Amino acid sequence: MLSVALALSARATAAPCGEGVWRGTLGKEAVSLEIDKALASGDTLAGRYYRGGSLDELVLTPLAGHPDAWQESDLRGRPTGVLRLTCADGRLAGVRTAAHGGGSDRLAAGAIERDAYGATRLAGLKLRITRLVVLDERGAWQEFTVPGARGLQGLRFLGDGPGVAALNEKLLKHFTDKLEEALWCRVLGFIDRGPDHNNYREDESKVMAYGDALVAISNHNEGACGGAHGGVGNSVRTWNLVTQAWEDVSKWLLPDWLTLASTGELDPEAGPAAEPRATVVGAPEQAEEQPVAPRGSALSRFLDTSGREEREECGDAVTVKFDGAHMWAQAEGLGVAPETRGDADRLCAVAFTIPYDLLWPYLTEAGRRHAADLIRSPRPDAHSPL
Repeated sequence: MLSVALALSARATAAPCGEGVWRGTLGKEAVSLEIDKALASGDTLAGRYYRGGSLDELVLTPLAGHPDAWQESDLRGRPTGVLRLTCADGRLAGVRTAAHGGGSDRLAAGAIERDAYGATRLAGLKLRITRLVVLDERGAWQEFTVPGARGLQGLRFLGDGPGVAALNEKLLKHFTDKLEEALWCRVLGFIDRGPDHNNYREDESKVMAYGDALVAISNHNEGACGGAHGGVGNSVRTWNLVTQAWEDVSKWLLPDWLTLASTGELDPEAGPAAEPRATVVGAPEQAEEQPVAPRGSALSRFLDTSGREEREECGDAVTVKFDGAHMWAQAEGLGVAPETRGDADRLCAVAFTIPYDLLWPYLTEAGRRHAADLIRSPRPDAHSPL
C-alpha cells in the first residue's frame, strides 16, 4: 500500500488546497504533513501529520460543513483539535486550534517530495538495542528496535571495513522503509475502520551465519493492511563482505548441475559415480572420508521428494525455481523457496535446504570456497547475548 501511495505523484500539488506532502512549522515545532486520497476510500481526502521526530501520527478528516477545516484526532479516536488550511503560491498556511480550549498555533509549510514525508523523524531515529552478540574474531552485531514500533526488529553490524558499512546502510534502509510502512498501515486502518482496526506490519531480521566473507541474514515479515488476505513472508539473503553486494548463490552451481544430478553423474573433480567416496567439507580438523551413496542419484532423489506432498496437493500453484531470486546460502546448505501464484497459495510454498554434501560435486570453485566459509562459520544461536 505504501509503495502505491508513493507512486501517485513525484511532487506535492496545491489543488485542491492541502493535497500533497508538506514540511514546515506548527508554532515553534517542525511538522510534516500529508493529505491524499490514497489515505481514504473513493475520492475523499484524508490526512496525517507528525511533529518533530515523533512516531505518533495525528489523523485529519474533513470537517463537515467547513471546506477549509480538518478534524484532528489521535489513533485512539480522541479529538485533539481542528486545523484550518489555506493555499497560495505553492505554500500551505493555516491555524490549528487545540481541543478543549488548548490554544492555537500557526502552520506554515512548503511542498516536498512525496517520499520525504518521514525524513525528519528518520533522521533523528533513536535505536534501542535489544541484543548484542559477539562472535570470535569475526565480529559482532546488534539487534534493535525503536520505541513505539512494535513488531519491528533490525540489525546493525559492528566492525570496520567497507563491506560492513555498506551492509549496515542496506539494513537500516530496509528497517526505516518497514517502519514507514507500519506507520502508514496503522493510519490507513484507523481511517477505514476506526481505532479497533486490525491493521499491522511486522518485520524481523536475524543473523543465520557469519563467515569470513559471507553473512546470511533471515527476514520474517507479516501483516494486514487492507485487502482480502494478509501477507506472510520468509527469506534469507547472503551478503558478500568483499564485493559489498548481495550474493547470487545460484551462480555457485555449475550451469548444467540439474542435468548432471538427474543422470547421477558426478563432477569429474569429485571422482566417477562408480567410486562412491567423497570428502565431507568442513573445518580442516573435521574433514574426513566416509562412504556415501552416489551423490548424483542422492541429490536427484532429494530434489524429487522435497516438498513433493505440498506440490502435488497444490498443483500448478507452486513452481520451484533454482535462481538467485529463490535461493540463498546458509551454514547447512543452499535454501530454496518455491514460488506461488499469490498470497492465497503461500501455504503450498514449503522452503527446503539442499545440504552441501549433496551439492558439492556440482559447485563451482568459487561456490565451494563460499560454502566452506559458511560451513566453518559459528552458529549465532550458540552465542549468548551480552
